[in-house]
Amino acid sequence: MSLPSYKDAVKRLDPLDFVAPYLSTRDLLTCCLVNKNFNGVFAKYLWEDPLRIIGNGAKRIPFHLDKYRLFSKSITTTRDSTKRLVETIDYRQQWIPKMYALPKNVGQRALTMDAGYWNSQRIVYKLLSNLPTHFLHTKFLFLDDIEFPPSPTPPAACHPLLLSLRNCQNIATKLSPDDALDALDLLSEVLYLDVSHTALRDSYGHLTYPPSHLMLPSLRILKLQHVSLHDSDLRAILSASPVQLQLASLDVRDNKLTDSILPDLEQHIVWRLNPTSPTSPPPPFSSTIASQNIYLESPP
Repeated sequence: MSLPSYKDAVKRLDPLDFVAPYLSTRDLLTCCLVNKNFNGVFAKYLWEDPLRIIGNGAKRIPFHLDKYRLFSKSITTTRDSTKRLVETIDYRQQWIPKMYALPKNVGQRALTMDAGYWNSQRIVYKLLSNLPTHFLHTKFLFLDDIEFPPSPTPPAACHPLLLSLRNCQNIATKLSPDDALDALDLLSEVLYLDVSHTALRDSYGHLTYPPSHLMLPSLRILKLQHVSLHDSDLRAILSASPVQLQLASLDVRDNKLTDSILPDLEQHIVWRLNPTSPTSPPPPFSSTIASQNIYLESPP
C-alpha cells in the first residue's frame, strides 16, 4: 500500500466516481450496463466488498441461502479482471432472517439473534470459505466470530494487509498450520493483526500456538485484547520481532500483565526515547514536556 502520486492527488474527480457511493445496488447494476466507461467506474463499487452487497440483500424477505450458494458456484467462471476488483472479504454482519436460518438440530442454535435476524457469519463461512483462494488481490480480510475446523486447512492464497481473527476459535489453524513456510509467506504482508478475545491457552493452561507466531515480518499494529496474556508470552512476542522498533500500536488491555513488562514494551514501541540504549529508563514527565523532539514519534 503506497501513497497516491502527485498526478493522482491533483487530478479532477470524475463525476461518475463522485455519485457512485450514493447509488443503491440495483442502480449500480443498471449503470454497469450502460457502456464500457460506466462499467469501468461502477463495477469496482459492486465488487470491492461482494459480501456486503449480499449481506444487505439478506435483510430483504423473502431470502434464501441459495444466494450464497449461487455466488460460490459462479466464482470459478468469473473473469480475472473482475476478481482483481475485490479488495475486502468481510464475513461480519451476514444476517439471515431466522425463519430461513434456523438449524434443524436444536443443539446447533448457538447463534446470536438480534431484531429477528441470526448473526450467521459461521454459516456463510462454511459456504464461502474458499473466497480468499479465488480473490488473490484481497487486502482486507475479516474472519471475526468464526470457528475454524480443528484440523489444519489449506491456507488462503491472498496476501492481506489487514487480518482480523477477533473472537475466533481454533485460530492456530491459521497461525500455525502444518506447512509453516507457506503460512509465513501468506502472512508476510500483514500490517494489522487482530486476535482479540481468542484463546491463547486451552482449558488445561497449555498454549494453543507459540506466541512468537503473532509477530509477523511486516506487522505494525497488533491487537491482543483479552487473550489471557502473561508477561512471558508478551516477551516472547516482542523478542520475535525482526526489527526492534517494529510495532507502532499494541493493544494489550484486559490481560494478566504486570508492571514488570513495561521496560520491555518501552524497548519495542516506535516512540521509545533512545534507540541505541536498550535499557535506558524513560525520562521524568516534566523533562519530556520540556523537550518535544526527543521521541522518534509522539507517544500515544
